[in-house]
Amino acid sequence: MESYSHLLKQLLQFSDTKAIILANVLGYDISYISKWCNGAKIPSAKNLHAIHKKMSALFAKEIANNKQETSFFLEFNLDLPKEKDSMRDREFLESSIHNLLTQAYYQENPNPEITQEEDIKFVVGKEEISVFFEEKFKPLFLQGNISKLEIFMTLDFTVTDVSEILSLFSKLKWEDTSVYISLGVNLEQLEENSHKKMNQLFHILNRYINLNIEIYSNKHFQNMNTILVKDYFAFQYSLDSLGEIQSLTWIQNKLFLHSLSRFTLDAFKKEDKLLGLVNTKKLQKEGYRTTFYTSDSYNFFLVQGFEFLLPPTIIDNIANYAKEKKYSEQDLISILKVKIAWEEIFENSSINFFILKNSIFRYLEKGELTYMNIHYKTSIEERKMHYEYAMKILEKNPKIHFHVIEDEFVEKSNFVYNIGVFGNYKKMFFKNYYNLEQQKEPYFTIVNNSKILKHIHGLFDKIRLSKYCTEYHVEELKVFWEKYGNMFFRLTNL
Repeated sequence: MESYSHLLKQLLQFSDTKAIILANVLGYDISYISKWCNGAKIPSAKNLHAIHKKMSALFAKEIANNKQETSFFLEFNLDLPKEKDSMRDREFLESSIHNLLTQAYYQENPNPEITQEEDIKFVVGKEEISVFFEEKFKPLFLQGNISKLEIFMTLDFTVTDVSEILSLFSKLKWEDTSVYISLGVNLEQLEENSHKKMNQLFHILNRYINLNIEIYSNKHFQNMNTILVKDYFAFQYSLDSLGEIQSLTWIQNKLFLHSLSRFTLDAFKKEDKLLGLVNTKKLQKEGYRTTFYTSDSYNFFLVQGFEFLLPPTIIDNIANYAKEKKYSEQDLISILKVKIAWEEIFENSSINFFILKNSIFRYLEKGELTYMNIHYKTSIEERKMHYEYAMKILEKNPKIHFHVIEDEFVEKSNFVYNIGVFGNYKKMFFKNYYNLEQQKEPYFTIVNNSKILKHIHGLFDKIRLSKYCTEYHVEELKVFWEKYGNMFFRLTNL
């Protein structure tokens, strides 16, 4: 990485910002800006967050005004955002610039001297609290040497809007840092407006897909009003009548933090975990998948490819691919176990497949699917075999239903679906396609509570009856295939 002075000069030049303008925005004499640019001095660590926040806002504004967003990412060797809309998102651009400046600063000055501040601080007001959160979390995330952060929040996500703080974590998170978030919910109040609350749950899980989120019954901590960043610091807060944080006390005092940590962690009890993260090995060890596919009724919400109703030949091809790619022996055994369960029981069951229309199109064009935890790209011939085999099963089993969800449903949700839902009426798990793509466990979340399981199935019923969802019968699926299949295969060959 370039030196801090070189980066600052590069940003000034690229954004066509004069040093005097930057000085005025920061409230500093221009001589300070000159010294920062020639390397004679760097900003003080004490005021670093405020300085970089103002710098990044100014540079982002000028870059956006000059329509240089794409050029910025290329010029500064940054990965282009996966979502096109992020390119035009001023906040995203500001965050990228802020991160560049902070990384360069700490690389050049890894142990800056900071004037000792109090280890307990009180903050009031929504805007002040928002700034204070960022001020405390940003240096923690940007250290770059923390492999795992555990954050316990006693907030009820159905009552308090947690999106702002989760958005901050998601934005600040480094690729190499795993962030685990524990949240609460009041099970007794779940019956009231359960549809809305389940939508809130999936909004959180999908929008903040790079965070590993677990949900607990809050019966042991609903009045604790604590956010604990394990081993680092904590916040205690009060809420206003709308459920928003109105005042905040930050605690880093070691003695207080130790007592509060013990008290808080004891309240997040294992038996109260409603949605729990689980890795592939544990899932295999407990034989979860095999027993899951021996039920007689299912709901699936599929967001990436279509991994079901595969002919045995393709499953064998996936097994051979997994063997070539050095997947574990347990993975290979699991493939065969699930294959047998599908042939003997699953394919004769009552099944509702809910599939995003865009996901079907992507599968037809690209052929990518994720069978269990194995990412596999089918050939055009395999996709044709898949279609023919699926039609045979559908003709034999009228209890299998295909519900295609229109793109407007996704646009209305205002987030990208990365979580697949796999449920029968006794068990349910979620598959995190983002983590699978990154090849970073945990890939799965298990639903451990019958009430939540029931309400998620209720959400499926709501989707099925919505104007965005259309059921396709066998003959209609054949027409769909004839209409779109060959077009996408031709596109594949371009």
